[in-house]
Amino acid sequence: MGKNRGHKTPHGFRKTYGPKRRIVYDPNKHVRKIHAEFLNSIGKVSLPSSLDCVKKHIHQRFLLKVDIEEAFNSVKEIDVLLVLDFDFDDNGRYFFHQNGGLIQGAPSSTTLFHLFCAETIDKKLKPYCRRHNLTFTRYIDDIVISSPNRWFTRVERTRIYKKIRNEGFELNPDKVCSRDIRLVPMEVLGTVMFDRFVFPKKKIERKLEKSVEGTPSHQGLLAWKDSILALNDHSHYNETRYFRALRESMALQ
Repeated sequence: MGKNRGHKTPHGFRKTYGPKRRIVYDPNKHVRKIHAEFLNSIGKVSLPSSLDCVKKHIHQRFLLKVDIEEAFNSVKEIDVLLVLDFDFDDNGRYFFHQNGGLIQGAPSSTTLFHLFCAETIDKKLKPYCRRHNLTFTRYIDDIVISSPNRWFTRVERTRIYKKIRNEGFELNPDKVCSRDIRLVPMEVLGTVMFDRFVFPKKKIERKLEKSVEGTPSHQGLLAWKDSILALNDHSHYNETRYFRALRESMALQ
């Protein structure tokens, strides 16, 4: 495991740029077929839903958010062979960079990364969190741990970070933070959480305002917004507290 920036464009891929100028490699038909055959061979893999992850933390108070740095690039072919027992033979070049990690944009990369983390990070952090009455979720490379009643001390944060690093990953220091979300809003997986409520990020509202009503993009944004708001527990709805939470969440952004 480890970093290896400056990859050459893999054979069978075309270099493109995604959001925030992130490099994404677009596979050709031949490579797509190889990946489709591989995914079919391992059977259906259920990937986590970001909103299912968010829902588990809404009624918690203290949140610790951890992001893995260079996530896909951290998982090399030898790691997958040793941990998952997947042998790609000569097709490895269609799944991994030469002397590097999983190819960003390859159809199997997200599944392979998720399976690898399930056998490494999850197996270390899930038991730890159960023992300490903490709620753990991982959405691909975004880890959130929460507590209903106690702050994450420096000692405990260090202990958690060490468990992740021991599996060969590095943390993104700019995206690691802990917060009391009864006092300060926190962005979590495309939402903003505050005082037992969750709201869409402000950029969703801006995109909705700019989109044309009735178009697929507008309907998709509206469905995403409604899905987030539907996570709120209205059985204990308090209008004053709700709009205070909404106001504070918008101010964060």
